[in-house]
Amino acid sequence: MDKKIFPALCALLLILTLTAGALPVRASTVASTPTDLTSCADWPEAPEISSECAILMEARTGSILYAKNAEESCYPASVTKIMAALLTLENCSLDETVTFSYRATHDLEAGSTHIARTEGEELSVEDCLYAVLLASANEVAQALAEHVSGTIEDFADLMNERAQELGCTNTHFTNPTGLNDEEHLTTCLNMAIITRAAVQNSTYLQIGSTLTYTIPVTNKNDEEHPIAMKHQLVRDGADHYDGAVTGKTGYTTLAGNTLVTYAVREDMELICVIMKSDGTHYEDTVSLLDYGFDNFTMYQLCETDTSPVDEETARSSAALAEASISEDEWLVLPSTLDFSVLDTSLDVSGSETGTVGTIHYLYEGTELGSAALTVAAAESLPESEENEETGEAQTADTESTRKDGWLSRLRGGLTRLHSRLTRLPVLSSLSALPQVQNHPWLFWALPLVVLVLIILIILLLLSLRGGGGSRNRRRRPRSSRRHSSYGYLDRGHRGSRRRKGGNKYKMKL
Repeated sequence: MDKKIFPALCALLLILTLTAGALPVRASTVASTPTDLTSCADWPEAPEISSECAILMEARTGSILYAKNAEESCYPASVTKIMAALLTLENCSLDETVTFSYRATHDLEAGSTHIARTEGEELSVEDCLYAVLLASANEVAQALAEHVSGTIEDFADLMNERAQELGCTNTHFTNPTGLNDEEHLTTCLNMAIITRAAVQNSTYLQIGSTLTYTIPVTNKNDEEHPIAMKHQLVRDGADHYDGAVTGKTGYTTLAGNTLVTYAVREDMELICVIMKSDGTHYEDTVSLLDYGFDNFTMYQLCETDTSPVDEETARSSAALAEASISEDEWLVLPSTLDFSVLDTSLDVSGSETGTVGTIHYLYEGTELGSAALTVAAAESLPESEENEETGEAQTADTESTRKDGWLSRLRGGLTRLHSRLTRLPVLSSLSALPQVQNHPWLFWALPLVVLVLIILIILLLLSLRGGGGSRNRRRRPRSSRRHSSYGYLDRGHRGSRRRKGGNKYKMKL
């Protein structure tokens, strides 16, 4: 076989690997459904607020601590840009170049906020995200939408699809800006769910918590453009709220004032959403954040509930006897309630690998939260000291657990790979075909057939091209090969150094 075949194959495989690896990774979907605790007995008395719609959610647990018309349809105004920014991060790299179209820069309401970008101007995705989250620039939000999806309408469809994935049931977006549109609606509950997903993205949190930023010189603008955080509770000053990390302001004639705030103190993470407000949005937000931080306590369940399974249940199941609660399971309770007064119920219908059950925490018949019971990985369990028969049984169980874990990881990897591949324009069109939807295996088979054909064509061309050259090289005298360029390439390879990348985005809350 010609020696050129191997470099060609390696190059082809490298291109495919880099193409898949360069795709942005979607932030994990917040799977747990928000738990409304406001009907719980002995609940702390909530403050009175003037805004028509509001919600206070604890972000770690998804627990709702306060709600006022939280599922009423509202115009969100510019808090819409939280979803626009999240989708951009999930579908783009920060160093990609965004080119502003005529529509993005001109199809705007009179008086809407902007940073004066013009048609044909270029900015990086990173610069655009700062402009959207800090300066609420509408033309930038529209340019990002076109960059991600091609058109503003297609991006709105993507926004609605993502909202459904997150569990939003009463949301319909028509644009990435939140500018006036009677069909552009959501709820306080849905915006809290979307914000909860956004703040789990470290890059979103880094950008959204920045107080000042400078938009650099561009191909159309030879002057830098400084921008600053608009959210009064987040930025420095007399109105700064202790613990406020990020948030988004909003106002339109249809929506009135809207406000989203994310604040953290110790282990508690609060999300407050205000809509249909007539100028009291900051005052109401402070009242609700104070209410949350002053009246509730966070419990890390692995430390608080060290014996989640009673002795009788443990004796009946070896798996439950070894079960424990992971470190990322939390419960929020009113400070007036002690954890010891809670009732618990055990559900052993866990289906995920490593999960053997779920423990539910209740007070006066109301469920306040739950936690998955898991067992340690087979390789981390201590060696058996029992007799040979028991040891063989445990070995079989361990092998089965390892097999199930391996299969689960494989299925998860294939699922993530499929999700990434369907983001590519060509493969996205392929996955949308009715034949592929009816027969999912075609999604993998068709590209594989094309890949095999491409490789065969490359091999054929190399074989035809390299046939005569190989004979000529065999006739060359030994002296003429001493000065081959391979030696130069080898020296260059030995002299090369790997560059170390650093973490460009660092944040300390």
